[in-house]
Amino acid sequence: MPAERFQFTYAGLVLRDKAMDVYALGPALIAVGDLVRDTNRLLNGDRATIGLRVDAGFKGGSFEIQFLLDQHILESGRETLGFLAAVDAPALLNALFGAIGKHSGEMAEGTIFGLIALYKLLKGRKPKPESVTIHDNHGTIVFENREIKVDATTAKLYMNDPIRADLDRVLLPVAKEGIDQLKVSKDGALLDELGKGDLPERLSAPEDATQSSDQVLTSSREALVKVVTAGFEEGKWKFSDGSAKFTATIADPVFQEKLDNREEGFYKGDVLKVVLTSTQTEKDDGKIQTKHTIREVLEHRQVPRQGPLFPTRSRKG
Repeated sequence: MPAERFQFTYAGLVLRDKAMDVYALGPALIAVGDLVRDTNRLLNGDRATIGLRVDAGFKGGSFEIQFLLDQHILESGRETLGFLAAVDAPALLNALFGAIGKHSGEMAEGTIFGLIALYKLLKGRKPKPESVTIHDNHGTIVFENREIKVDATTAKLYMNDPIRADLDRVLLPVAKEGIDQLKVSKDGALLDELGKGDLPERLSAPEDATQSSDQVLTSSREALVKVVTAGFEEGKWKFSDGSAKFTATIADPVFQEKLDNREEGFYKGDVLKVVLTSTQTEKDDGKIQTKHTIREVLEHRQVPRQGPLFPTRSRKG
C-alpha cells in the first residue's frame, strides 16, 4: 500500500526566515506521531500497524512539514464483514482532519466530520459523557444547550482523553508568540486550519525554551506497577513500583475507552504491566522534576478475590 501524504503548515511572522525553533518543532512532531498512532490503535487495535515519516519543505513566512503515513494491515484485520474490517490510512486521516472531494459531500448536511473540526467548534472542551449519544454512524452532542450533529468516529476520537491531549500538544506552537496558524492539507487541498482564537484557554503560550538551560532526559521501559489510587476523573493515577509511590497520567487511548465503557474495574492491589515513560527535567536552580506517563497498558492483572472475612448471617422470619 503506497504511503499517504499530508501536510502541516505553521504560519506566522516568527517563521519569515523559514526557520522554526527546535524546542517548538520537536515536541510538535512527536505529538503528531502520537496522535496518528493512538488513533490507529483506538480504531484498529492490533489489526494494523502504522509508521509516520517526515519530509520538510519551506515557504516564506511559514514552515511546512510533509508527512508520509505508512500502514500495514495484518491478515487478522482483513475481514470480509465491513464492521470488522480495519480502518485504512486514508479513512484514518479523514477521521482526524476531515475529508476532501466527493467524500465531504456524502456527509449529512450540518454534521461535524473530523477531529479537528469538532475541536475547533468546542475549543477543546470536553462534553459530559452522558450528553453524547451514538447510533450507528451518527452521533449527537448536547453542549451548552446546543445540539450538535457529529460523525460517530469523530465523537469517539474527541471523547478519548489521550487523543484529545495529543492534539493539544500538536497545537502548542500556535500558542507561541509569532506563530498564528496551523493548516492541514492533503493532495494540495486545505483540509482545515486553526488559529489562536480556536485554542482552549488551557493552552497558554509555552516558555521560550531558547532562553532556558533546563536539561531534559526521557526514557521508556516496560514496568509492573500496582494501583494505589485510580484517577478516573482527573486522569492522575497513583502507583507503586515496589520501591516507591508516584503519580502518572495514563495516555493509552484503548485503555481509556475501556474505562469509559466500564469494561475495566479495579481493586486494591491490582497490577498493571505497562510501557512507562519518565521525563526528568533539571531546572536552573538544580531542582529535578520527574513526570511519568503510561503510554500503553499491556496487561491488567487482578489479584485473586477472597470471600468476606466474616460471612453475612441470613435473617430468619
